[in-house]
Amino acid sequence: MVMSGEPEDSRRINFVVMYKKTIIGHLSLDIFDKYSSISWVYVDSKYRKTGIATELLKQAWDVTKKNNLGLMGLVVEKSSVQMKLVEFYEKRNFLIMDKNENDGINMFRPE
Repeated sequence: MVMSGEPEDSRRINFVVMYKKTIIGHLSLDIFDKYSSISWVYVDSKYRKTGIATELLKQAWDVTKKNNLGLMGLVVEKSSVQMKLVEFYEKRNFLIMDKNENDGINMFRPE
């Protein structure tokens, strides 16, 4: 699904997980010419550690491959809470590209 408010020269695809008519998981994926970028991942705190985020990432990766893109990237903000996510993403085949004190940690998943 293409949503309004997407970055210029891209399209945004949203993946949503619902339970009992309530959104419990969400991932936004921006598709560019040569790569995709995850702009948002959310899982309701009651449903964390149940595999929802992993499944959302798998679906985003499938779209990335289907569009013949070489990599999927994301940025982890630098805060004590967000830093725990680096290990989560590394376990799912993401690599650290660089660390920027102001912007956070750039990560990507290569083909």
